Amino acid sequence: MGVTCEVTCFGVRRYRLDAPVAMLPLPLCAPSYRPPSHTETRERLGVPPDARCVLPTSGGWSLGPLARTAAELADAGAHVVTLGGSNTARNASCAWPRYRPRLHAFDWTDPVPELISAADLVVTSSGDTCSEARALGRRLLLLDVVQGHGRDNLQHELELGHADVVSARPTEVLHSALAALTRPEPHPSPGATPDGWRTGFAAALERVGLA
Repeated sequence: MGVTCEVTCFGVRRYRLDAPVAMLPLPLCAPSYRPPSHTETRERLGVPPDARCVLPTSGGWSLGPLARTAAELADAGAHVVTLGGSNTARNASCAWPRYRPRLHAFDWTDPVPELISAADLVVTSSGDTCSEARALGRRLLLLDVVQGHGRDNLQHELELGHADVVSARPTEVLHSALAALTRPEPHPSPGATPDGWRTGFAAALERVGLA
């Protein structure tokens, strides 16, 4: 079995002590490996090159009051690229306050890596978006909105570093985001490359006897 962190290995072996388990990098969508540059993406989206820029999202379900959060961030002076999830895309025209000049709203089908490339900070729940942000070297502000496995994933992201956690209350997100924007930017994940994934996957197959 292939897993993406050591803690998951222990979870598997809790039920089967002799299980063949191998760790491997999480596969990313192809654009995450070769996104447009920070400068190029900002120019295309209309975000000034020296502005503070935040991407608030929360997975495909867009859990939490993202429209209000995006509005408060924009009103506080940050440029915001907003991404609607599947349950907000249908009424995005009334949900997102598009009249704010620092708020750049996009439907949920737009390429996420380009929006991450434009941002300095990604506000999201724990999930695949975290790996995409780390691949590009972006700080994370994690919304504590998913119980059970979501809480486990959140703890793992905090252990990886360059991340903070906050409730989904817009005012708390605002204060935490403004503080996070003053912290150093992390380096891109060194293993987040197609070759890194292929090498890790091949090693995992060999370890579990499927090579």
